[in-house]
Parts: sequence; structure tokens; C-alpha cells
Amino acid sequence: MRMKYVITLLILLAGTITKAESVRTFFISEPGKVFVLIPQGVRAAMITMAEEGKKIVSNNSDNGTVQIDSLTESFISVRCSDAKQVEIKMLTKGKSDTVLAVVETMRLPAMDSKISFYNTRWQPIAPGKCLKGGMVEMRHFIKRGTPAATVEMIERTIPFPLIWLSFAHEGGKLVAKHQLKAFLSEEDFGKIAPYLLDAISYDILNTQLKRTKP
Repeated sequence: MRMKYVITLLILLAGTITKAESVRTFFISEPGKVFVLIPQGVRAAMITMAEEGKKIVSNNSDNGTVQIDSLTESFISVRCSDAKQVEIKMLTKGKSDTVLAVVETMRLPAMDSKISFYNTRWQPIAPGKCLKGGMVEMRHFIKRGTPAATVEMIERTIPFPLIWLSFAHEGGKLVAKHQLKAFLSEEDFGKIAPYLLDAISYDILNTQLKRTKP
């Protein structure tokens, strides 16, 4: 019995080693702070179904539906519930240096995201080490050359920023889009829209993200 246990353990370890650089491994190993409603066993089953070419849909701890919307070797997008979407993007440098960029998006009433960074043991990394220029803020969408008085008007008009982040774009860039039109009145949005960029993007440079030059 003991020998059978050892053999089983070695097989499991071998599987982990061969897939060490795959996002699948990190999706399963996440300790439950990001994928709160999806137990590790369910995540492992979802990956198995994906590898077998089956429809990747399961249930979360609240009996809601979860599914994998996109899966590659370095990227996964998971719909954790009707209200929450999570993306994991591997940022790599060489064969050994890997950072996990995690985007968590609340889908209601409008898209609003936050981004966090972790090492491969799911220990947090300070965002400033990975996101050049600091966290994405509403001021980054204001066009260059906008008069100071207009900038102040824009800041007064926006009670709180809603910014959607996603790696699910061609080329794998991080794209940020403000969601002001979804909650501002038509009149208020019309006043500030001419001074705003619709979206900004960030290029992947090894284990860092750097804003794409205009």
C-alpha cells in the first residue's frame, strides 16, 4: 500500500513538473483568495475537461455557473459567476522568471477591474515592480494638452472611476477602457468625452507592463 502511494505521488509530481510553465498549473494551485467560489478540485476538473476538448462549464460553491472562456499556455480567462471574471496572464523572462498578472473584473453594473501581481508561489508582488507608471487611473485617459481648468472640470464630473482591464486582445496586451458612458448622464458624458481617450494599452516587456507609446 505504501509503495502504491509513493508511485501515485511521483506520478502527480511528474505531471506538475512537466506543466510548470503552464497557466493551468497556477490556476489550480491558487490558494483560494482569487478563486474564492471555485475549489481547487473543481478547477482541476475544469482543466481536465479542457484538455479533453470538452465544454468547460462547472458549478461554484454558490451553485452558480463557472466556465473557462479562453485558455492558452500562458493565459486563462474564467467566468467565476454572473458578476465576476478573472484573468491570469503569465509574464515571463527567460525560462525561470515568471510573474502572474491577475485581473479581477466585476461585471455589474458596469465593468470595473483591479490588477494584482504574484510570484509562482502566489505571494504578492508590489504593483510598482511590474506596472510601469503605477496603477491605471482615470487621469491617464485625459488627453495631453487638455487645459488645467478642463481637467479640474473632468475630475469634478467623475464621482468615481470605473476602468475595465483585460489581456483578452490580439497580441496579448493589457488594454484599459474607462466605463464612464455606462453610469454618467448623457449630458455629463458629452461634456468630457472630447477630452478623453477611449482606451489605453500596455505592452508586455518580460515580467513588466509598460504603457504603449501613442
